[in-house]
Amino acid sequence: MTLKPTDKAQIYAMKKMGADPEMIAKQFKISSRRIFQILKEVDERGTFERKQGSGRPRKLTERDIRRIKHYAKKNRRAPLAEIQQNVAPHVH
Repeated sequence: MTLKPTDKAQIYAMKKMGADPEMIAKQFKISSRRIFQILKEVDERGTFERKQGSGRPRKLTERDIRRIKHYAKKNRRAPLAEIQQNVAPHVH
C-alpha cells in the first residue's frame, strides 16, 4: 500500500506526540516496521514526499500518448500492432 504524503505527516506527528508505533500501525493498517521506515525516511530526507526518480522509468512520453490517442480515434478499428508500428515504433 502506498501512503500519501499527508498520511506520512500524520504518522510522523502522532509519533512525535508520543503515540505507540504499534497503535499507529493498526490505525493505518500497515506493519510497525513500515512505521519505523517512514520515520527514518522523514528524518533523513526532511520531507514526506517520495524520493524523486524512484520507480520504473516511463517508456512513453506525453507526446507519444497524445499521438496514440489521436491515431486510435482516427482509426477506430486499427489493431494494436498497427498503432504501435505507426505511432510508437521505438517501444517494444
